[in-house]
Amino acid sequence: MKSAENLKLWETVLSKIVAKTWIDEDFCKRFINEPTVVLQEAGMALNDTAKVIVNQGQANTSVLTTAEGGMTVYQVNLPSKPESLTDEQISAWAKNTMDTGYFLKGCC
Repeated sequence: MKSAENLKLWETVLSKIVAKTWIDEDFCKRFINEPTVVLQEAGMALNDTAKVIVNQGQANTSVLTTAEGGMTVYQVNLPSKPESLTDEQISAWAKNTMDTGYFLKGCC
C-alpha cells in the first residue's frame, strides 16, 4: 500500500475513534488509558516499539516521531467535541454512514 494510502487509512480510523470518544464516555476513558490496544483493535498495525500518547483537548493534527532507540511515538490529539455536531451526526460517522466531507467540515 502506498504511503499516502496508509496515511489516509490512519486518518480515517483515528477520526472514527475520536468520534466514538465524543459519544461514549467509557470508550473515551479506555482510549486515553489504552490507546495502543484500541488502535490495534481498530485494525491499525503498530509494531512492538510503538508508543501512543493521547493529548486531550488538542485540535492539531496527530504527529508521528521517532525517539532514541528506534521507538516510534504517535501523538494522537483528542479534541473536544464540536458544538456544531449532534450525537446522531457523530454516531453516523463513527458507524460509517455519513459522508466524510460533511463530518470534517464541522470538526476540529
